[in-house]
Parts: sequence; structure tokens; C-alpha cells
Amino acid sequence: MPDSLIQQTLQNLQSAEGYLELGSMFEDRWALDLPLRKVMADSAMHHLNQITEPRGHASNVLYLKGQACRMAERYDQSIGWFESVIELEPDNLHALLAIAWCHKRTHNFRASIHAMEQAIACEPDNAIAHYNLACYLALDGQMQRCVGRLAKALQLEPQFRIYIVDEADFDPVRDHPDFQSLVSVSV
Repeated sequence: MPDSLIQQTLQNLQSAEGYLELGSMFEDRWALDLPLRKVMADSAMHHLNQITEPRGHASNVLYLKGQACRMAERYDQSIGWFESVIELEPDNLHALLAIAWCHKRTHNFRASIHAMEQAIACEPDNAIAHYNLACYLALDGQMQRCVGRLAKALQLEPQFRIYIVDEADFDPVRDHPDFQSLVSVSV
């Protein structure tokens, strides 16, 4: 690949990453409205589509396309891009987390569960994978499995306990005695 093409590829990647960062950097406090997020996502996608020979960057380009679609709430498209990343890198935890996150938004909790089970197979001691799996199991009504995975997440990262109180995903199981017993244990 000629140096000019490499430089152009890197510039397009940086531009796309910049749009995605701008579109999400304040989402916790001052989230952009959907029309503006779509503009940012489309701008990122424009730069990513300029990359004609992504040698060495293929999975990164696919992942960023997935992120752009996710920002624009095009979840089915996003899942497709993230699954393309998994075809290239079956152990890509970030892509598996993103796939599960998107499936949750389409209320396909079984697919979210499957993606998190894949993530745990790749990284058995990843606390966020266990925590997210517990969330999706709660949403799917699988109480016992939810408690087991949440216990594992807390064993790996006890500080995750602070997130449970505000985690709406646990609302379907919050009043169950086994869940209450787990979350009431002091650390």
C-alpha cells in the first residue's frame, strides 16, 4: 500500500473516531438528541466509507461502522458490523459487548445472553461480561442464572455493587429473595 493511501486511511480513521467521540462524549450528562447523533454518525460513516483498502485496519473500520450505526440507533445494522468484526476476531470482547448491548435495545435478550456467554468463553474472569450477562438474564426472567452471574461479577469486582441499586435491568428480579440476599451482603 503506497504511503499516501496509508496516510489517507489513518486520516479517515481519525476523523471517524473524532465524530464518534464528539457524538458521545457528554452522553451521561448532556446527551445529544437523535437527529444530531445521526449527523455525527453519518459523518463518521462517510469517512469510514472512504477507506478502500483497510489492510491491517479492517476490524477497526468494521467496529467503528458498528459504533456509528449504534450512535444513530440503527441497531440491526450495527449488529451486522459487529458480527463482521467477530468473523475476523472471534475473541473481540468489545464487539461482543456491543452486539449484546444492541440486541438488548431490540428486546432480543436471548441474543444478548448468547453474546455475553461468548464473551465469557473468551475471557472467563471478565467482571463486566458477567455483570452484563446477569442484567440480560434478569430481563429474560432467568432469576437463578442472573444471581449466579451477578455473584461471579461481584466476586471479580466487588465495587460493581454500587451500580446495582440504580441498574434498571435488575428491576424484574429486584424483589426476589435470592437477589435480595446477594445484594444485601456487605463487602
